[in-house]
Amino acid sequence: MSFVNCDKFGYDPAHIQRRLRILELSEQDFAYAGRLQKEVIVPHFSQIMNAFMDKMLNQAEVQSFLTDADSQKRVKTTITAFLLSLGSGFDSASYFDHRLMVGMAHEKVGLSLSMYLCAYRMLTQTIIDHFPPSLCADQQEYARLVGFLYKINTLDMSLAIETYHNTHVHSLKESIGDLQAREVELKQQAITDSLTGMINHEHVFTELARVLSAAQREQIPLCVVMADLDHFKKVNDNYGHQAGDTVLEETSSRIKSSLRDFDLVGRYGGEEFMILLVNSTMDTAGMVAERIRKKVGNIPMPLKDQDITVTISMGIAAAGSNDSVETLVARADKALYNAKHGGRNQVSFL
Repeated sequence: MSFVNCDKFGYDPAHIQRRLRILELSEQDFAYAGRLQKEVIVPHFSQIMNAFMDKMLNQAEVQSFLTDADSQKRVKTTITAFLLSLGSGFDSASYFDHRLMVGMAHEKVGLSLSMYLCAYRMLTQTIIDHFPPSLCADQQEYARLVGFLYKINTLDMSLAIETYHNTHVHSLKESIGDLQAREVELKQQAITDSLTGMINHEHVFTELARVLSAAQREQIPLCVVMADLDHFKKVNDNYGHQAGDTVLEETSSRIKSSLRDFDLVGRYGGEEFMILLVNSTMDTAGMVAERIRKKVGNIPMPLKDQDITVTISMGIAAAGSNDSVETLVARADKALYNAKHGGRNQVSFL
């Protein structure tokens, strides 16, 4: 037979026996478990339950989550099952499994671990307070039964706290994981243009500074391409801004599909894009730019009601050993200006 909580927390028969040995719970204690139920708990159950609940409900921390009759009734049901099984078959996997479950239940309702420990202490003392006079008269048997009660409650407490702790830690790990995922998401949002999915203006400059420094240090070629859609204002004027957004999204998709995995592209602003071609000579950059120009201009853009043709102009500058981000971008921008004034829908080099 499988016991879910024992399996989850590693309580196989060997582990169960180790825990019992630590607490010095042995076969001799089964007799005391029977006496505890028969002579104390069963005949005085209502008094023990009411006294314990009164003690618990006098605690402000407990009052904060036992706010109504239904919640109190559920707790009484749990405590009833707990008391009427206290010590019965304490060496069995089913006993361990139930006590492990108790810790998870209390973690879910929000009882603090410190209050949890106090509750076990209050319950132990409440049971002792209801020992019958006949049992208290025999000091030797009284001491042995109290000793067993402390051992069995310590077993129960150790199991419940173990699951309480592990469940709480697991919840914290999940919360931390959620926060970390949210942090990654927010960081990604901070560097991403929401419309095109490209990196945004600020981050494309950050990336350019990084790749330019690496290119100059390692003496590898780098080209910057400035790309701008031709007559984009007419798209917005003639078809509306929603159509303009569609064109920008489609253009960005066509640009990205034309690049290599290690190339970078960002939305520079409006209908303008900056492309960073790492380890690319002017010849290579020219071929990439031509591929982009044809993909954009030769295939109509699908709008809601019709397809339209949009072209793109591009200017390319190759990084020099003394270039800064500013000088390199300025040359690429100048090359774009030349392409625009040379008739548009073309690639210019500088």
